[in-house]
Amino acid sequence: MLLIQHLTIGIKGFITLSFLFFSSLLFESLFHVVRADTANLNLTLTITMPPQCTFGGGSSIQIVRFEEVQQGLIDGVSYKRTPIDTGLSCSALEKNALNMSLSWDPVTFNGVSAISTNRTNLGIAIYRDSTRLSNGASINFTYGNSPNLYAVPIKPSGVMLSDAGSFTGTMTVTLNYQ
Repeated sequence: MLLIQHLTIGIKGFITLSFLFFSSLLFESLFHVVRADTANLNLTLTITMPPQCTFGGGSSIQIVRFEEVQQGLIDGVSYKRTPIDTGLSCSALEKNALNMSLSWDPVTFNGVSAISTNRTNLGIAIYRDSTRLSNGASINFTYGNSPNLYAVPIKPSGVMLSDAGSFTGTMTVTLNYQ
């Protein structure tokens, strides 16, 4: 019985010794992976300053004047179609590729977004050339060739305005450098 017990311990010892041997081989191979070759890396960077761009000579507010508006003529397309002169001026541009984002407090007339105004049932539609823009529109363009934007009064079809007087609405224009 003692002989069998000694043989069992011998097999356990052999298994333990084998485990330690293979573990040391595995550890040694991992050690070589950890000691991977190294190389020096030289980086060359060009640091550029952001361009300086302003709207309308540095004023943060641009005003579009419709003058007198006759409610019966408001069609949301062509009546009182007024250019929006952003007066964009930039210096120190690395590239001429720019992006303009337009956003406003929206109101929906005739199924399309418009700038809400302080008058009930009166909004301002925004166009780029002949394309009506939606709130959140993003326009890519090249500096020196700014997009042609237009503001047009709009009201729901078949509705007569119930209040008269001056009206205001606000659109935010954000310029992004690409």
